Amino acid sequence: MAVAVRSRKMACVLFSGGQLKLWRGSEKAMRDFKAERSVLKRWLELYQPDTVVMEDSHSSERKGERQKTLLANARKTIERLGFNLMLVQRSVRCPNVTELCENLAKRYPAIAHLVPRKPKIWESEQENVTLFEALNLADIADAKNL
Repeated sequence: MAVAVRSRKMACVLFSGGQLKLWRGSEKAMRDFKAERSVLKRWLELYQPDTVVMEDSHSSERKGERQKTLLANARKTIERLGFNLMLVQRSVRCPNVTELCENLAKRYPAIAHLVPRKPKIWESEQENVTLFEALNLADIADAKNL
C-alpha cells in the first residue's frame, strides 16, 4: 500500500501480487490532523497491508510545511499501529505532473480514466494527481526492492 499527501487530498493505492487492486482518496483527511489519522487508520485496518510506502517528509523539497507535518503525523499513525513502513524519496521522472500521470496510466490502465487534464495556468491542479503520486511512490518502492 502506498500513501500520498498533497495540499487538498490524501490517497492510497493497494497492490496484491504485483497487481493494482484498489485506489482511494479522501479530501476529509486534509481537514485537520484528527481527520487524517481517522481516515488513515480506517484504511490500514480495512486493507491490512504488509508494507506501507510513504514519501519521506525530511527529503520533501517541494512540500510545504503543512504537508510535511501531515506526512510526519501519518508516519506516526502507521508506526503506532504496528505496520511495516517504507519511506522513499519522491522522484518525478517526467517534465511535469500531467505527463507523469499519463505515463503511469499506460502501465495501469484501470485508472486511465482518472488522468487529470493539464490545468490552465490560473487553475489549481486537479485532486486526482494525489492518486498518481501514490502510484509513483509504489513504483519507486518496487524499484528499490528489485
